[in-house]
Amino acid sequence: MSNINIKEWSLKKKIIIIISILLVILMGVLTYFYINNENVANFIDFNILNKQLNDQDISVINLNTEKSNQICVYSKYVAILNDKEISIGVANFLT
Repeated sequence: MSNINIKEWSLKKKIIIIISILLVILMGVLTYFYINNENVANFIDFNILNKQLNDQDISVINLNTEKSNQICVYSKYVAILNDKEISIGVANFLT
C-alpha cells in the first residue's frame, strides 16, 4: 500500500517540476521578445498589462530651440539651463 503512495507522490513531484520548468522557459521567451520586439512589447503593454497613454497623461515643456538647452531631472524636479539662466520647477507629470 505504501509503495503505491510513493509512486503517486513521485509522479506528482515530476509533474510539478516539469510544469515549473515550462513556466520558467515561457517567461524567459516572453521576456526576450518583450525586450527585442517593439510590436510584441506594445501588444503586451496594451492587452496584458493594460498600459495606456492618453493625451491627458502627457506634460509638455516648451524649449527655445535657438539656445542650447540642458535639462536635468531629479525626483520630482526639473531644471532647465538656457545660456547661463536656470529655471527649476516641480514636475507634476512624474507624480
